[in-house]
Amino acid sequence: MLIAWRALKKMDKEPWHSYDGETVFKKLDTTIHGLRDKEAKERLVRYGSNELEERRKESYLQVFLRQFKSPIIYVLIVAAFVAFLLREYDDAVIIAVILTANAIIGSIQEGRAERAISSLKKLAASVVKVKRKGIIEEIPSREVVPGDVIIFEMGDKIPADARVIECVNLKLDEAMLTWRVGCF
Repeated sequence: MLIAWRALKKMDKEPWHSYDGETVFKKLDTTIHGLRDKEAKERLVRYGSNELEERRKESYLQVFLRQFKSPIIYVLIVAAFVAFLLREYDDAVIIAVILTANAIIGSIQEGRAERAISSLKKLAASVVKVKRKGIIEEIPSREVVPGDVIIFEMGDKIPADARVIECVNLKLDEAMLTWRVGCF
């Protein structure tokens, strides 16, 4: 069993792993039976959904201009400029056309990749088992709030920053962990 606490970690400078289970429940204003539905809804409004923040979407112009951020592209731009100064207009135009075509193709490919990733995120919406009112329910992982008691079994992915409050033979596969690792 885990207890979610992600939004509250900013408010408390003490390391959460140092608290005993009773203190964790008290700080999160919850019990081993979980939150009531009304309290969970209030916390969802108060703390927001359990999702990573999406980065601001770039404009098409920004994506297009980013295609020119490469040392080899800089060399080709200088070559086109030198060819223009030497009145080799055909060479300068050919290099400029190739650079422009490369940027257009790169922008299109990047846009397709972003749309594919977005579609995959929608398909992979996970569910999690939480204890609410003493009953185990399945909810979308984005609705996990601080104070939820999360129930997990072998093979489950942990859906939020959480504190282990009860376990038997806990083993972790750290292959999925990112650079924001915390030990409990």
